[in-house]
Amino acid sequence: MTEQRRFRRLGRRDTSPHGSAPTQAFPRESEERYRTIVETAREGIWMVDADGATTFVNGRVAEMLGREPSEIVGRPLSDFMDSRQAAESSARLAAVRRGESVQGEARLVRKDGSELVAAVSCSPLHDEDGDYAGAVGMLTDITERQKLEAQVHQAQRLEGLGRLAGGVAHDFNNLLAVILNYASFVEHAVEDRPDVRADVAEIRRAAEVAASVTQRLLVFSRRDLPHTRILRLDHALADTARVLDRTIGEDIRLETEVDRDLASIIADPGQIEQLLLNLVVNARDAMPGGGTLTIRVRNRRIGGDAPDLRAGDYVALEVADTGCGMAPEVQARAFEPFFTTKAKEQGTGLGLATVYGIVKQAGGAVRLASEVGRGTTVTALFPASELQMAEAGLPETAAAEPSRGHGETVLVVEDDSAVRRVASRILSETGYTVLEADGPLSALELPAVQHGKVDLLVTDAVMPAMSGKELADRLRQERPGIAVLFMSGYTDEVVTRQGISDDQLNFIQKPFGADELLARVELALGGRSKPVSGSA
Repeated sequence: MTEQRRFRRLGRRDTSPHGSAPTQAFPRESEERYRTIVETAREGIWMVDADGATTFVNGRVAEMLGREPSEIVGRPLSDFMDSRQAAESSARLAAVRRGESVQGEARLVRKDGSELVAAVSCSPLHDEDGDYAGAVGMLTDITERQKLEAQVHQAQRLEGLGRLAGGVAHDFNNLLAVILNYASFVEHAVEDRPDVRADVAEIRRAAEVAASVTQRLLVFSRRDLPHTRILRLDHALADTARVLDRTIGEDIRLETEVDRDLASIIADPGQIEQLLLNLVVNARDAMPGGGTLTIRVRNRRIGGDAPDLRAGDYVALEVADTGCGMAPEVQARAFEPFFTTKAKEQGTGLGLATVYGIVKQAGGAVRLASEVGRGTTVTALFPASELQMAEAGLPETAAAEPSRGHGETVLVVEDDSAVRRVASRILSETGYTVLEADGPLSALELPAVQHGKVDLLVTDAVMPAMSGKELADRLRQERPGIAVLFMSGYTDEVVTRQGISDDQLNFIQKPFGADELLARVELALGGRSKPVSGSA
């Protein structure tokens, strides 16, 4: 007996609870064996007659749709699809009627209203006379696989955007370092001209706003230098509670749910506060007419099936609102920098992008679940730390007026000429003897370098031909006691691998002001009051 005949017999319509039983008997042993194979198949088997009505489904199809077989048999495929998918299904069946075998994907609707994505392979069935008698389809549930593929695709896309954002921020930080410091030079030069000083102050303020934007871009691209500590998210939530209350307003009810015995995480406290504020502001803006904002902090165990996380223990921070929700196309772009659905004056589009960067920088991942008209939940997953409440990180030092130099020789190595001139001017005007080089190779040719007459190397971290770290290592071979201060518009993975970020006292982030540079120079020199090289 051919497969065609077996399927035709199996597909004679019947509404028995176990699917469709054949109405014409063929040898019982063969029938039972065939039915067992069909019913226990991991793939769904769906048969329709020449009119498109369902004549048989196996148990796997019923399981996929969350229905009994009797709820499916006798009904057309379109009953289990939205209108767009129903039209595509009709086109598929038309091709099958012409004798073609077709493959593709179908989106079906489960009994509970949720969506199922299935890979479908459909072939025609013919009667003894060779006429079209219906079709049989093999269905494989690929819903979870598609979700995982979408997560991987989004992660790759955001990674590419992060690299672009980090490069843009780096270049802008160089420009802003020049703008801010030359504005400062002008302010000092026109102390007797309050009108000019006021104009310069506006320039400085605009540049500082731009610097804050580039800082958020660096967070998104994970190229910002975090000040990590061991902390607990429930404590961070308690510390920011007053600010959050003021932020959401009186028409939104704030609820919190926190697990007992919460694990610690390793993160930057300032970044966690920023993350909380960004998520709460987004939730507030999604509920202009009021609603409920829920913050949950829970211990979570993640298995090995997550594409962007290692299996292990995590702490989940969930921020859920009952607002307008996001359409699928908005969800797909929600974490992109500068993407926003808000009015121009209401947001920059960096809120969720910053959240993404903070969480990824901490070794975690972000999940987004949203439904139009029902609300949005953003979940930040942080790796749990085995250490408990022993805060790590550098102690904060009290701000102090930086002291002037006493003739120490400082070598400034920077391939951006404008930044190099700014740094050199700040140092030379405050008592330091300054040498300049536009790169490591030219620096090594300077006589003062060759004779070990340099007290401090101030160098860009990443340059062509040789990195700042490699230059410092070369100089230390000749002069082990030389002090080093690295500077950069960002600290990416290259800088981290070089070990520059191990000690934040020898690193300064662009854009920097004169006071910050002088304070870092003083720290790098160890508070020396006179040059040790003998240079004048």
